[in-house]
Amino acid sequence: MESRVKKSVTNAQVNFIFYIILLVATFFSRKIFINSLGDEFVGLTSTLQNILGLFNLAELGISSAIAFSLYKPLFENNKKSITELISIFGYLYKKIGYIVAGIGFIVAFSLPIIFNKSPLDLKIIYFAYFSYLIVSLFTYFFNYKQTLLTADQKEYYVTIYYQSANIIKIGIQIILLLRYKNPYIWLIIELTFGIIYCFILNYKIRKIYPWLQSTVNQGKEYLTNYPEIPKHIKQIFVHKLASVALLNTSSIFIYAFSSLSIVTYFMNYNLIILKVDALITQILNSTSAGIGNLVAEGNKLKIKNVFNELLAIRYFITILLSLCIYFCINRFIVVWLGENYILSNNIIILIIAAFYLKQTGEIVDQFLRAHGLFYDIWAPLTEAGINISVSIIGGTLWGLQGVLWGPITSMIIIVHIWKPYFLYTKGLKSSVIEYCITISKYTIVFFITYFIFKIIDANVLILYFSDKDFSSFILYSFTTLGVITLITMSLMYVCSIGFRNFTERIYKTISK
Repeated sequence: MESRVKKSVTNAQVNFIFYIILLVATFFSRKIFINSLGDEFVGLTSTLQNILGLFNLAELGISSAIAFSLYKPLFENNKKSITELISIFGYLYKKIGYIVAGIGFIVAFSLPIIFNKSPLDLKIIYFAYFSYLIVSLFTYFFNYKQTLLTADQKEYYVTIYYQSANIIKIGIQIILLLRYKNPYIWLIIELTFGIIYCFILNYKIRKIYPWLQSTVNQGKEYLTNYPEIPKHIKQIFVHKLASVALLNTSSIFIYAFSSLSIVTYFMNYNLIILKVDALITQILNSTSAGIGNLVAEGNKLKIKNVFNELLAIRYFITILLSLCIYFCINRFIVVWLGENYILSNNIIILIIAAFYLKQTGEIVDQFLRAHGLFYDIWAPLTEAGINISVSIIGGTLWGLQGVLWGPITSMIIIVHIWKPYFLYTKGLKSSVIEYCITISKYTIVFFITYFIFKIIDANVLILYFSDKDFSSFILYSFTTLGVITLITMSLMYVCSIGFRNFTERIYKTISK
């Protein structure tokens, strides 16, 4: 257990360090990109990335199925089985790569129709589209082995090389953009670094696993020895539908019901949410492989205890950051881009609600994946259907606000009602009533913290931090973070055994 905790802490530490560096680089660069390239071009890149993200449906959930299959041989140090599984992964990904390339070229013919409202020249639209498509294809043909690092709790290698490449890329883009203001140069750098990253990571994997002699051409032959993989792939594919619908359709629907400029306005806020989301994901999802390893070990009591601890810390961090975002986000937008980029308070609440629901539901998903519980294929289909239907109807009636109700509605019904019931009855083998009582406590903690801080903010902080400059924002943000942390931590420590156990475990691990 100590090994699992130590690896999880190492992953979290590396992820956090690079997160902070990339956070500063991303927000600094985005302002330069918007000023130099314009709202329309920045909105174009966001929309194209979401369109290409839909192609990930072709991935069929292969990486999740292979990762699940790797947990046991990694636990047993079965190198032969690991090599065969990676060979299967390469074989399947190569097939998917050809499918994605075919879909990509077909969709290219519809770009003039999709962007008929855009003032941008078709040449730059096509150049951007194929740049992102090529980077995506490199993942399928050359970068499939990184799943082994993730399953082996060595994801920090992926973080180090990927984020280092990102930081260098952003720096070069800023320098050349300030000099030339040319979108083609920006896209060429984007393409170049996407390719370089693939080769560097593969070189590192060969160093870490010198015994790994995977052969893509033999993957088809090895596949017959693992009949559970095709079954899991079929089940996970349907789950991918919901994931893609949640992550990649919002900006497309927003563009459909408004414009690329509104997409940029929304994506400015969404970028902040995504960076905070990435912080939680990189720190807490570094435990995913450890959970898979724990489930492979088979100690039911230990599994249940770890679930309760991770559930508590997930809610604590999500409550803390959701409230900090709500009270600080408009101040940051004003300092960062100006008052013209402010969205209404109703939209901000909906954005944060979607973030809160996504993050608090993730721990259940982690344990479902670790147990190999993928066969509830009706659930993701229903989730995707609710999301898309509500987004279209809401977008038609209320515009941006209506679109945002899509993912919120689908997550409440499927992620927060069905999935916990499925995990408790089929995985943890205990009553879901216990879960309902626990999250009810955490929900009460959220609202108590909100009302206490709102009183402090309205009567104290607003008097000391009324200026709209950067220094005032920094002081206000750190004060907000400190006060909300103190309130939330006190309430969680009182009402949650899982939270108390987790903090004690982490304290002991870090002390050692």
